[in-house]
Amino acid sequence: MNMDREIYSYEMLQETLPHGDAMFPLSVHEVTTLPDRSERIQCHWHREMEFFMVIQGSGMFQIDTEHIPFSEGDVFFVDSNLLHSVEVPEGEPMSFDAVVFDPVLLSGQIHDSIWQKYIAPVREGEIRCPYKIGKDGVAGMQVAAGLRKIADTYRRQSDGYELEIKIALLEIWKLLYLQSARNDSHRKGTNGRVELIKDIMTYMREHCTEDISVRALAGQNSMSPSQFCRFFHSMAHMTPVTYINSCRITESCRMLLNTDMTVSEIAMECGFDNISYFNRVFMKLMHRQPREYRRSIAKM
Repeated sequence: MNMDREIYSYEMLQETLPHGDAMFPLSVHEVTTLPDRSERIQCHWHREMEFFMVIQGSGMFQIDTEHIPFSEGDVFFVDSNLLHSVEVPEGEPMSFDAVVFDPVLLSGQIHDSIWQKYIAPVREGEIRCPYKIGKDGVAGMQVAAGLRKIADTYRRQSDGYELEIKIALLEIWKLLYLQSARNDSHRKGTNGRVELIKDIMTYMREHCTEDISVRALAGQNSMSPSQFCRFFHSMAHMTPVTYINSCRITESCRMLLNTDMTVSEIAMECGFDNISYFNRVFMKLMHRQPREYRRSIAKM
C-alpha cells in the first residue's frame, strides 16, 4: 500500500477517518497539519486506543484535563474515550503518525488470560498507563521504534503484514504496561468536567444544523452564557460558535460530495441563513470555496 502523508483539514476533525475494519481493526495515519491555526487537532474522543508519535513540531497535547508539552520524537498513548486535542503555535510546522486500533486486537474475541491480566485493568482504570512515553529512555526508544515498524509494515502490506503488526503492537503494549502504575483513584470516567463537555459536544454535533444558540446551550446546562463560553473554551480550546460552525462545515462537505444540491441549498440545510457567511466560514476552514471543494473531490 502506497500511503502518502495526509493533510489534516477540518473535514477530518470529526473522527470520520476509518480505523481499520472488523477483520483487522487498526489503521495508521501519517498526517501533516495545516500551519494557519494553533489548533491542529480538534478536541474529540473515540472508542479506539491510539499511539501518537510526533514527527515534526512542538506544542501542547491535551488528554482529558491534563495539558502536556511535546516536541519532536515524543510518543503519547491515548486510551479509549479520553478527550484529546493538539495545539501548536500558529505558523509552525507539525506532523505526526497515529496508530489507532481496537483493543480487541491485542487479545482476541475470547477474553483470555492476556486480556484479563494486561488489558482489562487498563480499560477499567485500575492500571494507569503513562500518557507521555519519554523519548530519551530505553523504553521510549523501543516504543518509537516499534511504532515506526508498524507504520512501515502497514504502508507496504506485504504477505503476513497483519502478523508483523500484531507482534509489534504486543511488544509495545508490554513496554507500556511495565511503565504503568496501579490507579487507586480510578482516574478513568471520574472527571465530571470531561463527561459534561462530551455530552455538550455530542449534542452540538447532533443538532448543529438546527437553530441553536449559546444562550440556549448555557440554559440547558444551568450556566450563564458567559460561564458556558468560559467552560467550553477551557475544555475545547475554541468558542462554542467555532465548534458549531466546524460541525456544520463538516456536514456541508458530506453534502457537497454526496448530493446534487446547490451551494445555497446546502448552506441553508446546514444551519447557515446567510450564504456569504457560509462562504467565509467554509473558506476559513477548508481553504477553498465550496464549489472549488466540490470540483476537487469530483476529480478524485
